[in-house]
Amino acid sequence: MKYKRIVFKVGTSSITRSDGSLSRGKIQTITRQLAALHHAGHELVLVSSGAVAAGFGALGFKKRPVKIADKQASAAVGQGLLMEEYTANLSSDGIVSAQILLSRADFADKRRYQNAGGALSVLLQRRAIPIINETTRFRLRS
Repeated sequence: MKYKRIVFKVGTSSITRSDGSLSRGKIQTITRQLAALHHAGHELVLVSSGAVAAGFGALGFKKRPVKIADKQASAAVGQGLLMEEYTANLSSDGIVSAQILLSRADFADKRRYQNAGGALSVLLQRRAIPIINETTRFRLRS
């Protein structure tokens, strides 16, 4: 095994349909690939976008919102829906997933950075797949 730890970055377009809504089929394909690598002994970290895409339809928006408040509300709803999708697919393969929400401040502060790193280490040692997304803590810019 050449690489033990692999970090995957999944952008919104990789898990959405042409109308911008979440594609359960695409997520299932990605999680099957992750499961195969996980069962082969790799440590995996998934960095995923897509919370806005997962949530805008649930809030009744017909298309992806453009206003910051609408995006943030969509992301707040969508983050749970997105994690639910990842968790359901991975757990069907016997894999535990974990949600890690980070912000820039988590990297700027040494103690927060170390705490996040410690939690990631434990998750990887326990054979869970951490799923990382930027927190939607109502940033000034979106």
